[in-house]
Amino acid sequence: METNRLEQARMRASGNGRLIDLIDTNFHANGFYFPQDILTEAAAAYFPSRHYDPDPRGAPSARNAIAAYYQRVGIPAAPDEILITASSSESYNLIFNNLCEPGDNIILPTPGYPLFEYLASFNHVEPRFYRLDPRENFRLDASTVEAAVDARTRLCVLISPNNPTGMSAGRTEIEALLEVCRKHRLTLVCDEVFSAFIYENRPLARPATLADDVLVLTLNGISKMYACPDLKLSWILVRGPASQAETVGGELEIANDMYLNCSSLTQAMLPSLFERGDTFQRDMVQAIDRNRQLLISALDPVEELTLHRPTSGIHAIFQLHGTRWDDDEDFAVDLVEKHACYLHPGYLYGIDVGVYGVVSFLKERSALSEGLERLVAMVRSGR
Repeated sequence: METNRLEQARMRASGNGRLIDLIDTNFHANGFYFPQDILTEAAAAYFPSRHYDPDPRGAPSARNAIAAYYQRVGIPAAPDEILITASSSESYNLIFNNLCEPGDNIILPTPGYPLFEYLASFNHVEPRFYRLDPRENFRLDASTVEAAVDARTRLCVLISPNNPTGMSAGRTEIEALLEVCRKHRLTLVCDEVFSAFIYENRPLARPATLADDVLVLTLNGISKMYACPDLKLSWILVRGPASQAETVGGELEIANDMYLNCSSLTQAMLPSLFERGDTFQRDMVQAIDRNRQLLISALDPVEELTLHRPTSGIHAIFQLHGTRWDDDEDFAVDLVEKHACYLHPGYLYGIDVGVYGVVSFLKERSALSEGLERLVAMVRSGR
């Protein structure tokens, strides 16, 4: 596979040990590990009664724990409305493959994470897009969703909190989106994998609580929620009109039964994460929020850029203006080659107007601080 200029520059710079990766989103690499004692005890409890008895929707004890979590946040979920998968990518694949026919289309947000386009194409589904407008701080405009709908549209995807914008959709935005789904009989797929990362005491509006006449498939998992990407457990919550939810849930159950990818061990451990993980999660979110505030304090005063201040998630976007760079890949390559600092240009996420950069504030704090200093130095100096 041919590598682009930015990747070539990154590979060259990584050899000297000075490169700071400001788009690093690896929880473990940045020091966030779920407590080992809880995981060890949960795993040890599994083995004395070890018995393989797979359920195509997932182990009842695990689904009970997930349902209890949703009930605590105001969603009256039942265990039978939940299907357990090995990853959010697998959840998307099941949904795209079973709710769409080849040649159908789905509507995705832009800016957005490129993986979803690949998953759509992998399932012979056309990706279409609605725009999160940077001039409105990436606010969701439901009219751009409706403009993309035609007779073969099956799904609309909402990612809230959003990667890469660092924003969450508000209640008014979601209600307008639900109205489009209601009008055109679309299923709404709501990706909430960053739902634990909400800052400034803002409420998280959840589509599953705002409509009972629209089919809403809510995706989440423990990869981000408990910094456990290696344990490979995610889920789909299926809620909406009873007959439709039952039919779709049954179709997804049959598809899930073909693979049963999520391990019995991880499913058996899940209740312990929910029961004993609150302190870890709170401390992790507080640490990442301090990084977010560091990012804001470093970039807000810089006249040559505009930071879209993130209120959720682990990503942020900024726009350059009044500098010599008129191409965001040129800017990103210069940053790597001259200052050994790596970020993503906006075009990788579908931002095709202006000069944008995307960073993550998950980064270990001292490295984040140094990387931001290098970024600011180059922007201010213009070289």
